[in-house]
Amino acid sequence: MNALHHALQVLEVAVFLVVVAAALNLWARRRDPASGWIAAAFVVLTAVLVMGLIMPHGRLSTAAAWFVRIELAAITLFPLLLLRFVGSLLPGPRWVEAAGTALTAAAVAWSLALPQEVFGSSAMPGWLALYLALLGVQWVSVTVAGVGRLLRDLRQQPSPTRKRMLTLAAGAGSLALALVFALATSTLQGLTVLDLALQALTVVSAPLFLLGFAPPGVVRTMWRQAELVRVQAVESALMEARDPGAIAAAVLPQVTRLLGASAALLARADGSCVGAVGFDDDAAEVARRAAAGDIPSE
Repeated sequence: MNALHHALQVLEVAVFLVVVAAALNLWARRRDPASGWIAAAFVVLTAVLVMGLIMPHGRLSTAAAWFVRIELAAITLFPLLLLRFVGSLLPGPRWVEAAGTALTAAAVAWSLALPQEVFGSSAMPGWLALYLALLGVQWVSVTVAGVGRLLRDLRQQPSPTRKRMLTLAAGAGSLALALVFALATSTLQGLTVLDLALQALTVVSAPLFLLGFAPPGVVRTMWRQAELVRVQAVESALMEARDPGAIAAAVLPQVTRLLGASAALLARADGSCVGAVGFDDDAAEVARRAAAGDIPSE
């Protein structure tokens, strides 16, 4: 089992190095905040994995203990960087990011202040359990804030965007789950099947992030398949339509789904309504007047 554990560790690092290379390449091409935040997040997490692979076990020297402190502090940065990434795509309340930053700062400070005697010692003082609890709360709460924003108004999104958000959320959720279980079992002695399962879960999470953020062309085509079917259905319906009302009935429901909208209206040039879906009478009248250029002044 130890051999499999080491093999998974090496695979873990290899997968994350590939993801980091892809994320940095994406940032070099786009130079936008979103690609910068996601690249920074994976650079930090990959550095942590590399340090874990080369760090010796047992009682640590003073210098090695500082590397572990830095490693623990770096772990806490990942969910905050993920939250900033999500915020660059889907802006949300500022207090959420402020609270996440404060919680992360507390976790970083405590990580760097860990005393020398805890490194390599088999005994686990009570306050160390509180520290591990803080790490778990920080990771889960900040990650949930990011994932929650990804999943917010998911039904209102077009199908490709919805699938991207779900893929990103799956990657973030699997990493948070792996860390929580790792913290919960940190007092267990020896290597268990759960340890191997958590490593495998971490290996899977990295490609999910990259797939959700920058899906290759073949994946985008697969995700758009449902929309293509709807467009073909609209084309067939338009060929059979005999009047403007039939055109509206054929086009508007599909346009609403394609754009991730909640309502749509088709109006003539003079502002008269041909058809509408998702509007009540008052909203339809406002939309009709806007389409005609007759927007009432406030």
